[in-house]
Amino acid sequence: MSSNPSDTDLAAPECARCVKAQLRCGGCRGLSFIQYNGHRAAPPGTNVSDISQAAPIMGSETTAHSIVVPRRNETIPTQIGKQYLTLCSMDDVYASYAMNHLLHESEKVVVTPEINRTLTNKCFVALSTTIFGIDKKEPHVLQHGLYRYGAALKALNRALSDPQQSRSFDVLEAVIVMAVFEMIAGNREDGWIEHARGLERLLDFRGPTSMQPLPCLALLEKARPSMIFAALVTRKTTILSSALWKGLPWLQYPERKNPLQLLLDIVADCPELFVLREDIFGKAEGLPRSSATISLLEMAQKVLNDLETWENCWSSTELDQYDLVPAPAATTPMRSGYGRSILQLCFTEL
Repeated sequence: MSSNPSDTDLAAPECARCVKAQLRCGGCRGLSFIQYNGHRAAPPGTNVSDISQAAPIMGSETTAHSIVVPRRNETIPTQIGKQYLTLCSMDDVYASYAMNHLLHESEKVVVTPEINRTLTNKCFVALSTTIFGIDKKEPHVLQHGLYRYGAALKALNRALSDPQQSRSFDVLEAVIVMAVFEMIAGNREDGWIEHARGLERLLDFRGPTSMQPLPCLALLEKARPSMIFAALVTRKTTILSSALWKGLPWLQYPERKNPLQLLLDIVADCPELFVLREDIFGKAEGLPRSSATISLLEMAQKVLNDLETWENCWSSTELDQYDLVPAPAATTPMRSGYGRSILQLCFTEL
């Protein structure tokens, strides 16, 4: 401002904050929002809706610095998920809400920015929109989320039919996001089972060595429980029971084989007990059925011995504790013809 109160000085002011943020000062005719973390603001013309296309999965982060509005196919680290809300796009609100309520991982798994995650981001936006609509009781938001789910599912199916694209990390991550969708917001009781079995077929196609990179290994570790329980419910064996799938993925990171992962190695053998049990009823009376019964008893004894060995190791450590996590209200337990839940039957029929 000049000394004359009636004379307005329209010259561009010199501002130290602009200089520190490496921004060209636009004067009083323009506004620039400067991040407190010192990173540069988005360039003019950036589409703010792109921020919803960069949702993180399972605490992953990129090696590059994060900015207010990331470029397409970049990811926003979970630890800064609470720091942004772009009011111009409700997608940002949905994504932030989902990250704050679903992603509680302390682990930081690095995913390089060069990896294309367009399909994963599409699935995550559908998931976050639907969750927001359910929790906030907003029918129009929920409907929009379900519409997005259908579009994302079609895109995922197209990618799975492509021999090259189906092997990508983007497809693998997207399948897991859609499995989470079915568990939390799916309207079918067996939706999560189909996704879990489909994920297993995808992993079988990729092979155990393809899961050795840390981002892939982290996904495998999180997905193993649902894959094992899906095998229990469907009375099918799982590839996770093989020695290759219990060992090769952890070859580069053996320290990640913690007590929980060792327990899952044992539980992965349980579906085969049901397969052997069903096989007995298909055998003729006499020697064939007796031989099948002996095989079942030997397998059951092996699983029991492994569990007892694991329990002794667990009890001798400082990790001898557990937390009981109640099932979310949105989850509808599957029921058998006897009125009991499927998982309850799995552990009481043996």
